[in-house]
Amino acid sequence: MGVQIQRLVESHGASQVRQWADEGMTVDTMGKPRDMRAFRERQQERSAEVPKDIERGMRSQSSAVATHTTRRRKPVTHKCPTRFGM
Repeated sequence: MGVQIQRLVESHGASQVRQWADEGMTVDTMGKPRDMRAFRERQQERSAEVPKDIERGMRSQSSAVATHTTRRRKPVTHKCPTRFGM
């Protein structure tokens, strides 16, 4: 994701990217006029009680769930003799 942000800064400038982040946009939305317009429309439809960064929070939770539910590898046990165990 750092590469995406770096490219956005190079193409749109740091202040613009910061402004989008302050609006609560996800990195995937930034710099895409159609997605940004849809995001802003959704923001206007939300009540004032809903945090403006709600979409970033939802993305973080889904990423955390995806990370948490990934299969873990079994620990590797080596069965080769060592110089101490011979």
